[in-house]
Amino acid sequence: MTQIIALVSLGVFVFIMVSVGVVSSKKANTVDGFLLGGRNIGPWLTAFSYGTSYFSAVIFIGYAGMMGWNVGMGSMWIGIGNALIGCFLAWKLLALPTRKMTRKLNARTMPEFFQARYGDRNMKLYGAIIIFLFLVPYAAGVYKGLGVMFSAIFKGVSPNLCMLFVAILTAVYLVLGGYVATSLNDFIQGLIMIAGLLAMLAILLTRPEVGGFTGAFERLSAMDGKFVNPVGGDSFRLLITNIMLTSVGVWGLPQMVQKYYAIKDESSIKLATFVSTFFALFIGCGAYFTGSLGRLFISAKADGMPDTSAG
Repeated sequence: MTQIIALVSLGVFVFIMVSVGVVSSKKANTVDGFLLGGRNIGPWLTAFSYGTSYFSAVIFIGYAGMMGWNVGMGSMWIGIGNALIGCFLAWKLLALPTRKMTRKLNARTMPEFFQARYGDRNMKLYGAIIIFLFLVPYAAGVYKGLGVMFSAIFKGVSPNLCMLFVAILTAVYLVLGGYVATSLNDFIQGLIMIAGLLAMLAILLTRPEVGGFTGAFERLSAMDGKFVNPVGGDSFRLLITNIMLTSVGVWGLPQMVQKYYAIKDESSIKLATFVSTFFALFIGCGAYFTGSLGRLFISAKADGMPDTSAG
């Protein structure tokens, strides 16, 4: 029954993604329309696109679980840092000047911006090479997470086949509808993320192993007080390091910066700033909170790592 529900859900999801690509194709018949949606993307689509690009499969499949396991409830500070530094501060400092300058220079991509800003065609080549070199391992992590997730849902299916399927689906709606299709699909995926996290929290908190918010803190505290320490206890430095790595690094990611290029007007920036910040706060803190509950369901091995041999 679970497999049938998963297949039906996947089929509906694929249909929606491809349909969005087809519907958006009319707005992608120019270079500017394909790359930036005609620079006319509203604040809600922009904010959700920023948020879903920020919190990819990596945070839910592996990273939040690992940090929650090692640090406990204090790991939620990473989500708070992502919201305040990676979203709010980034939008406040970068969005308006980036939008103004890229329009003035008629730059549609980051390599084009470097070329126009410094008057050197080589800068465009250098920018493209740097982006390619660093985004390949980043994208590999995202696709690996998706492959693991789908192979766990559909037993017996190779993770590599799952990754290929996701790549083809992404390519189809991207080629059809360009940036507009990406933004619309990101918005839909953002709504799915919110609904999914709410459902996951509701299920986990009502499980007898957890016993609600109060029960979660009590059970984790009984294991080790550091798991409910508000600043992570002896993991404080690890927390600070991860907050900075996951919050400041996104300031230079091309797929994040491009959101500032495409937003339709300056008045939309303020709303997009707050929407993306609250989205990040909910998704980030929710992911690390659920990750910290892992110890209530999985036993630790002698070396402190989770013992997943039971299933």
